[in-house]
Amino acid sequence: MALFGKKKKELNLGPSLPYLPTSPNDIPPLPPLRQPSLKEQLGVNDDLPPLPPLPKANNLPPMPQRNLPPLPDNLTIPTTPPKRELPPLPKLPRAPAEHMHMREHPMEMNKPSHVFVRLDKYNDIIRALNNMESKINELRNTITKINKVKDRENEIIEGWTTLLQEAKARINDVSSKLPSAIERA
Repeated sequence: MALFGKKKKELNLGPSLPYLPTSPNDIPPLPPLRQPSLKEQLGVNDDLPPLPPLPKANNLPPMPQRNLPPLPDNLTIPTTPPKRELPPLPKLPRAPAEHMHMREHPMEMNKPSHVFVRLDKYNDIIRALNNMESKINELRNTITKINKVKDRENEIIEGWTTLLQEAKARINDVSSKLPSAIERA
């Protein structure tokens, strides 16, 4: 087991790496980007016929002349238009109460409606429902256990209450006999 033995062979990494410039002035300029023209982008061929010329102003039909009164000499334009009051809303007759309610049966309930559900989604729903049902059963069992514990606590507390009442009655009996013994002496 020799630690300092044979020299390792140098790995051949292929061609040498390109020149790395050291200053920004040594960096060669980028070649200009060729951007496709609009015709190339839209895929338009030059084989299309030319468009027809636009109509000239001479070919337009004449505008109809209107007889308008001449403008007055002292015309002033107000900066804000005058406020007009709106007329009150007309009173509409009220519809009878029977027309105001929606129909009782907006859709016919006799026709069965079809609902299509993917099988994997259906299985997920069934699994979730079964999970909820088991959780509800667990909660019911827990509540019954809690109620049993409460009932047992109430029984114990009632037993303590009766013991306290008996002890109080004995103390009262003893205390009622003591003054009479002192008076006899």
